[in-house]
Amino acid sequence: MKAIRLSLKEFAVAVDTSDAIPLFSTYSYLKDGQIDCRPSLISITNSANNVAKQTVNVVKGLLTISKNQDKDLDTKRFYDAVASDEIVLNRIVIIMNRMSACAFNVSEKLVAYDKYSSLWSMDLKSYLRRYSKSTQPNYKHDIQKFISRRTLVEAEESLCKVNFVQLDFISLKTELCSYALNFKVGLVELLKETTDSKITRIYTFITESSKHLAQPLLTVDDLGDVIELLKQVEKRCEEIEDDFHPLFGSKEILEEYGTLGFQGHEGFPKLDGIKTAFSVFMGCITCTQERVSKARVTLKDTFQDTLSKHYTFQKKLCIEVEEALYKAETPNISEAAKILKELQNGMIEKDKKEQELQRGLDLFQQDLVELKNLTKAKARVELMASTVSLSEQWDAICNKWKETPLLSLNFNAMTDETKLCISSLLSMDRDIREWSFWTSIKRDIEIFQALSPLMVAAGNVDMRERHWQSIQELTGEEINHADELTLRKALSFGLDKYEQTIVDISESASKEFSIEKSIIEIEGSLVECRLTFILYKESSLKVMVPDDFFTMLEDHQVTISAIQASPAGKTFEHRVVHVRSLLKKATDLFEAVLLVQRQWIYLENIFAGEGDISEQLPLESEIFSHVNSHVMTTILHLQREQNVHAILICTDISIEKMHSILGQMEEIQSSLNQYLESKRRGFPRFYFVSDDDLLEMIGKASQPQLTQKYIQKCFEGIQVLKLEKNDGCAWSALGGESMDEEFIMFNNPVPISGSIEEWMQQILDEMKSTMMKLLENAFIDKKVLKPLEWVPKWQGQLLIASGSLAYTKRCERALFAIKSGRDKNALRVVKKKYTSFLRRLTEMVRSEDIDATNRCKVVALITTEIHNRDVIEKMLRFSCQDQSDFIWSSQLRFYLNEGFCEIHQSNYSLKFGYEYQGNNGRLVITPLTDRCVLTLLTALSLHRGGNPLGPAGTGKTETVRIHFF
Repeated sequence: MKAIRLSLKEFAVAVDTSDAIPLFSTYSYLKDGQIDCRPSLISITNSANNVAKQTVNVVKGLLTISKNQDKDLDTKRFYDAVASDEIVLNRIVIIMNRMSACAFNVSEKLVAYDKYSSLWSMDLKSYLRRYSKSTQPNYKHDIQKFISRRTLVEAEESLCKVNFVQLDFISLKTELCSYALNFKVGLVELLKETTDSKITRIYTFITESSKHLAQPLLTVDDLGDVIELLKQVEKRCEEIEDDFHPLFGSKEILEEYGTLGFQGHEGFPKLDGIKTAFSVFMGCITCTQERVSKARVTLKDTFQDTLSKHYTFQKKLCIEVEEALYKAETPNISEAAKILKELQNGMIEKDKKEQELQRGLDLFQQDLVELKNLTKAKARVELMASTVSLSEQWDAICNKWKETPLLSLNFNAMTDETKLCISSLLSMDRDIREWSFWTSIKRDIEIFQALSPLMVAAGNVDMRERHWQSIQELTGEEINHADELTLRKALSFGLDKYEQTIVDISESASKEFSIEKSIIEIEGSLVECRLTFILYKESSLKVMVPDDFFTMLEDHQVTISAIQASPAGKTFEHRVVHVRSLLKKATDLFEAVLLVQRQWIYLENIFAGEGDISEQLPLESEIFSHVNSHVMTTILHLQREQNVHAILICTDISIEKMHSILGQMEEIQSSLNQYLESKRRGFPRFYFVSDDDLLEMIGKASQPQLTQKYIQKCFEGIQVLKLEKNDGCAWSALGGESMDEEFIMFNNPVPISGSIEEWMQQILDEMKSTMMKLLENAFIDKKVLKPLEWVPKWQGQLLIASGSLAYTKRCERALFAIKSGRDKNALRVVKKKYTSFLRRLTEMVRSEDIDATNRCKVVALITTEIHNRDVIEKMLRFSCQDQSDFIWSSQLRFYLNEGFCEIHQSNYSLKFGYEYQGNNGRLVITPLTDRCVLTLLTALSLHRGGNPLGPAGTGKTETVRIHFF
């Protein structure tokens, strides 16, 4: 154990960072753009760690040792004791930490070379390529930069000890110096190539320019070329002079860093002789300038002669244009095209000469003067070209139309094309209209336009064989009017001589075709128009005509009338008469059919339904059975044919049969009306019920639950009756219910049997009897019950009536007390009672416990009682003291006389109607209402009439209804 501890201690001292002897050696080099070592730091660290571990692993083969051999150890395996020894473990950790510290220090040493990374990271070729494109390269500075870097690399230490590792940088330094040398040599070679290229370009420029400047100056073009060359050479010479200093600077750099005795390509002198060559070239330029000055004077006179000849050519060209336009005869397009070609060639030649003269004009600083007439001549030539082009287009179009069959021509497009051509021709300048060829084209187009009516007429697709036969008789030519007839053939037949007659025939053919088309459409519509049939009451059918059927027939009749009035309609006279008769028959027949069907449905509901109609009208019922049979047969015939045209020609369906059926139905209707009149006389309120409703009520008289919807038409206040079936399955009416669910129970149930007018009258009588008894009881309860108990117990109508009875009785008792002198304040006491009564009614209305029906009762009662209170206040205000005072006698007063309620006002009285009105609301009673009622009752007492007059919505109708019905 001590030996192992000692070995590890000595190994830890050997790898100590303070003063360790190198145990490992490694050299540095570049690998994939990174600085690396061989062997690597990881390998060295792993080797050291393995040595420490193997020092312990050596004792793995030793057996167990006893306590006598070593007091510090228990009896166990020796390796386990060593491996778990704390001192051993601590020294292994120290060794590993020192190895890690050494690896870190070595890495720090290698990182110091990253400052030279630009040497190996840059690509030499890419760098030189970019450098050659730079605008202001500084070769000397950049070459010196790479030389300095090489010097710095060489100055770095070659061998270095880091802890127990020795680093060798010799290979790395050699590689970095090689990179720096390559960049330096590359820049020198680039400078050499650039300088050599500039010298070569300068010598080439001097040689070629000298050659061109020495050419003879014989023409204006030669003079112009040399002058242009002189300008370019002078500009280039300035640039060459600016390049001399950089060139000699480059020579100094090359002599300093490159090969001595530098010179350009073979065949050129050294750089030192370039200034001499350039001085000789400048003398050549001066000599050329003198030659140019002399040649300018000599060639100017020659140029003036050429310019004068060109002006003469312009005048001649203007004259030729004038003669061609105004004097020469141009009968056809070929001659016009020939003249135009000559003039256009002259213009082209003129433009070409002007381009040739432009060099001299610029050289001698002169302007080319163009004649005014020449400008006009150019415009006229362009107009002539447009005219010829238009003529060519027109000839092509016209020839195409002449060869196209007339039936295939689009005359609208032809008209548009012709108008476009003549418009383009007329829009040209007036000068061109003097040209004979322009007049010729205009005449041709106008001639063709004049043939348009003939072409349209001959190409009319509406013309039939009879029309072409008339044209053949007119011309005496056998004309094949099929698709191959063209305008050229038509002119060869001489159709243009009979143009107006052919146009008239064509117009007549179009009208006849339109008429024929209309007749065909009318006949087709009758065939296509089909009737539809729907199921009626599961065993019958109902005829349905299209919605616009009769409108269609009216439109067709108007069309046929217009055709008959037209001269062209005579061709189809027999056909028109036949169609007109069909239309009239269709109108009459289907009107009769629909009328029969409508009346049949009405009567069928009556005679085929349940009720006593058949028993009451046995003869009419038998007649209807025959009518029903005829109607069903007619509907079956209609269903078999279906389309209108087939029905019109069918012999089984006729207007006479329909009229016969209608006559029988009218007889039945007359008897039915008399029967309904007898029912209305039995119960007059049936006069307010329509025939259809009354017939349905009669038919369902034995089933009163089915007549409930008509009850309110007979009894205004009752919406439905409360019905009950007894043991004998007979119905009885127990009472009635209003719209607002208020109910009145009859004193005695009304048996529903017999005719309807009888039991309806019994219901009316029982209702009045019940109301009379209930009113008497409600008046009694008014005295003994509180409003909260009295209001829900009785109907609203009875509350108002009994309240009016109590009001009348109290007021008259108070007036009698005042008159007799017993109580002068009797009316005031009555007023206080009514005020208190109204307060309690108001509290009831505001209560949340009251339902809608009772609320409506209270509101109507409050309206009436407020009026009663107002009347009392009015009597107090006018100091009424007697029942005969007008203020009191002019009011409506209710009295109960031997069980009957009577109403008095002024000198007139009438009995209470006792008809249940339901829980209706009441309008506010105003002084105007009182005045209206007083006037109407007075008129009634005098057997006169009355009519309230006033604006709409003021309550006129409601006032009369409440008080008199």
